[in-house]
Amino acid sequence: MQNRLCGIASMLIGIPTGVKIYDWMTTMFRGRIRFTVSTIYLIGFMLLFVLGGMSGIPLADPGIDYQVHNSVFLVAHFHNVAVPGLLFGMIAAYYYYYYWFPKAFGSS
Repeated sequence: MQNRLCGIASMLIGIPTGVKIYDWMTTMFRGRIRFTVSTIYLIGFMLLFVLGGMSGIPLADPGIDYQVHNSVFLVAHFHNVAVPGLLFGMIAAYYYYYYWFPKAFGSS
Protein backbone atom coordinates (compact mmCIF):
# COMPACT_ATOMS: atom_id res chain seq x y z
CA MET A 1 0.00 0.00 0.00
CA GLN A 2 2.78 2.42 0.89
CA ASN A 3 4.51 1.87 -2.48
CA ARG A 4 1.34 2.91 -4.31
CA LEU A 5 0.95 6.03 -2.18
CA CYS A 6 4.56 7.03 -2.84
CA GLY A 7 4.02 6.42 -6.56
CA ILE A 8 0.91 8.59 -6.60
CA ALA A 9 2.74 11.34 -4.68
CA SER A 10 5.64 11.15 -7.13
CA MET A 11 3.27 11.48 -10.09
CA LEU A 12 1.55 14.47 -8.48
CA ILE A 13 4.89 16.27 -8.16
CA GLY A 14 5.16 16.35 -11.96
CA ILE A 15 1.98 18.41 -12.45
CA PRO A 16 2.99 21.68 -10.74
CA THR A 17 6.55 21.28 -11.98
CA GLY A 18 5.34 21.02 -15.57
CA VAL A 19 3.16 24.08 -15.05
CA LYS A 20 6.21 26.01 -13.78
CA ILE A 21 8.30 25.05 -16.81
CA TYR A 22 5.53 26.06 -19.23
CA ASP A 23 5.08 29.34 -17.35
CA TRP A 24 8.77 30.12 -17.69
CA MET A 25 8.75 29.25 -21.38
CA THR A 26 5.71 31.42 -22.11
CA THR A 27 7.32 34.28 -20.21
CA MET A 28 10.24 34.17 -22.66
CA PHE A 29 8.01 33.65 -25.72
CA ARG A 30 8.14 36.58 -28.15
CA GLY A 31 10.35 38.51 -25.79
CA ARG A 32 13.60 40.20 -26.59
CA ILE A 33 15.89 37.60 -25.10
CA ARG A 34 19.50 38.61 -24.73
CA PHE A 35 21.81 35.65 -24.41
CA THR A 36 23.72 36.76 -21.36
CA VAL A 37 25.48 34.31 -19.07
CA SER A 38 22.42 34.14 -16.80
CA THR A 39 20.10 33.38 -19.72
CA ILE A 40 22.31 30.59 -21.00
CA TYR A 41 22.38 29.00 -17.55
CA LEU A 42 18.60 29.41 -17.32
CA ILE A 43 18.06 27.61 -20.63
CA GLY A 44 20.52 24.87 -19.61
CA PHE A 45 18.68 24.49 -16.31
CA MET A 46 15.31 24.16 -18.05
CA LEU A 47 16.55 21.56 -20.56
CA LEU A 48 18.31 19.37 -18.02
CA PHE A 49 15.54 19.70 -15.43
CA VAL A 50 12.92 18.61 -17.98
CA LEU A 51 15.12 15.68 -19.01
CA GLY A 52 15.50 14.63 -15.38
CA GLY A 53 11.79 15.09 -14.76
CA MET A 54 10.84 12.95 -17.73
CA SER A 55 13.08 10.19 -16.44
CA GLY A 56 11.36 10.50 -13.05
CA ILE A 57 7.88 9.69 -14.38
CA PRO A 58 8.67 5.97 -14.88
CA LEU A 59 10.26 5.91 -11.43
CA ALA A 60 6.85 6.72 -9.92
CA ASP A 61 5.64 3.25 -10.93
CA PRO A 62 6.54 0.94 -8.03
CA GLY A 63 7.23 -2.02 -10.34
CA ILE A 64 9.70 -0.10 -12.48
CA ASP A 65 11.18 1.59 -9.45
CA TYR A 66 11.88 -1.81 -7.89
CA GLN A 67 13.68 -2.97 -11.04
CA VAL A 68 15.88 0.10 -11.50
CA HIS A 69 16.55 0.85 -7.83
CA ASN A 70 20.30 1.44 -7.21
CA SER A 71 20.97 1.60 -10.93
CA VAL A 72 22.57 4.15 -13.21
CA PHE A 73 19.09 5.22 -14.38
CA LEU A 74 18.13 6.31 -10.88
CA VAL A 75 21.44 8.08 -10.35
CA ALA A 76 21.09 9.89 -13.70
CA HIS A 77 17.56 10.99 -12.80
CA PHE A 78 18.72 12.39 -9.48
CA HIS A 79 21.69 14.21 -10.99
CA ASN A 80 19.64 15.65 -13.87
CA VAL A 81 17.21 17.15 -11.37
CA ALA A 82 19.50 18.16 -8.49
CA VAL A 83 22.55 19.51 -10.34
CA PRO A 84 20.75 21.90 -12.70
CA GLY A 85 18.30 22.91 -10.01
CA LEU A 86 20.97 23.82 -7.51
CA LEU A 87 24.17 24.57 -9.42
CA PHE A 88 22.79 26.23 -12.56
CA GLY A 89 20.31 28.24 -10.52
CA MET A 90 23.06 29.47 -8.22
CA ILE A 91 25.38 30.39 -11.10
CA ALA A 92 22.61 32.21 -12.98
CA ALA A 93 21.63 34.11 -9.83
CA TYR A 94 25.26 35.02 -9.17
CA TYR A 95 25.76 36.48 -12.63
CA TYR A 96 22.40 38.25 -12.48
CA TYR A 97 23.33 39.69 -9.08
CA TYR A 98 26.81 40.59 -10.33
CA TYR A 99 25.25 42.57 -13.19
CA TRP A 100 22.31 44.25 -11.42
CA PHE A 101 23.61 44.93 -7.91
CA PRO A 102 25.96 47.78 -8.91
CA LYS A 103 23.24 49.35 -11.06
CA ALA A 104 20.62 49.11 -8.30
CA PHE A 105 22.80 50.63 -5.60
CA GLY A 106 24.65 53.22 -7.67
CA SER A 107 28.15 51.84 -7.48
CA SER A 108 28.72 51.51 -11.23
